[in-house]
Amino acid sequence: MSAGSHDIYEFEVLEVFKGNVGTVTTVETPSQGPSCGISYAAGVEYLLFASEGGGAGHSWKSSLCHGPSTPSAVGVRSALERKYGPPHPPHSAGPASEISWWTRTTAVVPLPLMAIAGVVLTVVLWRTVVIARRRRTGHQAGNGRER
Repeated sequence: MSAGSHDIYEFEVLEVFKGNVGTVTTVETPSQGPSCGISYAAGVEYLLFASEGGGAGHSWKSSLCHGPSTPSAVGVRSALERKYGPPHPPHSAGPASEISWWTRTTAVVPLPLMAIAGVVLTVVLWRTVVIARRRRTGHQAGNGRER
C-alpha cells in the first residue's frame, strides 16, 4: 500500500531473531529505489532487517540500506544464528500491527487532497450559513415593515 513517498507492507511473521514482534506486523519502506526503497511480493518469504519505526500506520522501517531484505539466504541466516542464537516464534502477546483503516484511506486518497476537500467543504458550509442568516434577517425585516 502506498502512502505518499513510502509504501507500507503487512507481513505475517514466522520467526524472529531479535526483538518483540507480533504475529502480524507492518513495515514501511521508501517507494523509490534511489531512496533505498524495496518492493515485496505477496506469497514470498523474506528475511527482513528492520528498525522500529513507530510511525502512522506502521511499526517497523526497512529498506535496501538496512541490509539484505532478500528472500532467506543460507549465509545470512547462519551469521544471524551465530550472533543471536536460533530464531524464536513471534510473540502472540507481542504488538500486532495491522494496516489501519486510516492508513488504507490516506493511501488511496492522498492527505493533501483530503485537506483541500476539507477546506472546500468548510467554505461551502460557511457560505450556506451566511446566506441562510441573510435570508432570515431579510425576512424578519420585511415582516416588521408590514405591520
